[in-house]
Amino acid sequence: MSEWITIKATQENNRLKQIDEFKRASETFLAELKREADEALGDYYYKFPERRNERIEISHTGSVLEVVRLPRSGGIGLSIRAYCDPIGEAFIYEFPLSDRLSKRIPATANASGRSLSGKISTQDLLEAMLTPIFFPAIVDDPGVLRFLQQEFCPR
Repeated sequence: MSEWITIKATQENNRLKQIDEFKRASETFLAELKREADEALGDYYYKFPERRNERIEISHTGSVLEVVRLPRSGGIGLSIRAYCDPIGEAFIYEFPLSDRLSKRIPATANASGRSLSGKISTQDLLEAMLTPIFFPAIVDDPGVLRFLQQEFCPR
């Protein structure tokens, strides 16, 4: 067998192993983030019991965590979608109504492949992700303001 094939095959196998480790770690990370988001939603409803009729849903399916605040009377919901990119080694969260609030955070799988670490704490990450959903009136962003406009000043 050609020497270069052997070298490239070893590199490829090592890279595929890294991708698999990152994927396993991201599944654990997203499951933990879901648990903490559920806890934060419980805290939110505890602090604001009158808001229990708001429809905020948190779901974790496969490799995606999604939080949605559904509008009271039709229209576009306010949502965030979070996932991990094993090829680019990053944690990504996207707000469909706002590119400015979306972030890509470099992350790495730890040696055991059981968790991710990045340049932001889980608490700070949850705050950044959930503030526009829980408290849209204090977020100065055109997409979030459009949601508020349809929610509180329907035409």
